[in-house]
Amino acid sequence: NQINPGLGLTYRPEGSAGNWGLSVGAYDNSYRRLTAYALAEWTPLHIGNPQGWHVDAGLSGGVASGYRRSETPTSPAMGTALFRIESPSGMAASLFAVPNFGARESGFIGLQFGIPL
Repeated sequence: NQINPGLGLTYRPEGSAGNWGLSVGAYDNSYRRLTAYALAEWTPLHIGNPQGWHVDAGLSGGVASGYRRSETPTSPAMGTALFRIESPSGMAASLFAVPNFGARESGFIGLQFGIPL
């Protein structure tokens, strides 16, 4: 199952300079099971430009349901590399990456789109 739709919310507090945030949500995972997640994001690397666009990079980690230990050896713990491009209006595209852990466990690259509320 290569298409994994879902919905989530991310909160980045004022005054955090975009360095950290909290995310919760759910999606249909690659094993066709519902996955609920709660993640903390830390993005200490920032590149901006005068037009207000910026690129952030860092890590996210937390817990996710819907996976067996034979599928994801760290289940229910989850950790990813995070790369985000954000417009001046707050619209964003984020890439999450998890490496393969072995022959039976597969990593992934996820794409998430964000709109400000």
